Amino acid sequence: MAHIIVFAITSYIFLSPALAHAVEPESGLSLGYKAYQNGSFEKAVEYLESAKKDDFIISDYTSYYLGEAYLSLNRFDEALNAFDACIKYHIKSPLAPLALEKIGDVYLTKGNIINSINTYKAFLAEYPDNSQTPYVLYKLISILISNNMLDEAIPFIRRLLVEFPQQEYSDFSNLKMLYHEIKKLDAD
Repeated sequence: MAHIIVFAITSYIFLSPALAHAVEPESGLSLGYKAYQNGSFEKAVEYLESAKKDDFIISDYTSYYLGEAYLSLNRFDEALNAFDACIKYHIKSPLAPLALEKIGDVYLTKGNIINSINTYKAFLAEYPDNSQTPYVLYKLISILISNNMLDEAIPFIRRLLVEFPQQEYSDFSNLKMLYHEIKKLDAD
């Protein structure tokens, strides 16, 4: 009986720190995500920063949601760093394409049109068949057209209309008009 008690106590002493360490980062991620969902962005940043330091395995999710929390707080440079970390250290993560798209969005929000355009182009090159591809195409086309870069927009308009004709956009008719103009130019 004494051996069982000694074994139980010894097991508890040696396994407790390992189990606590294994649960803690996930708990920080979980608490950070819940705080983010509830709109408590400062608290989310606190939890996610803590979780990011503790476990590399979940840090792609931690970095991504940290970027989202910073973005919600209008802390754009920190958001860029968090999204960049998600991509740089976890290139195979399912969140990498979303993080790259968010980088383009942050640049656009900051008014850095060139970096936004380049980031969206990098997304299209890296993730041509991603579920976000038509939306990134549409964002890129909108930016190019808004900045009178029509010639540069034409191949992306073609791609959007050919590869994703079923997608619905609020002003898809404008893109169709542009497409008809492209057809006329091609015919000439």
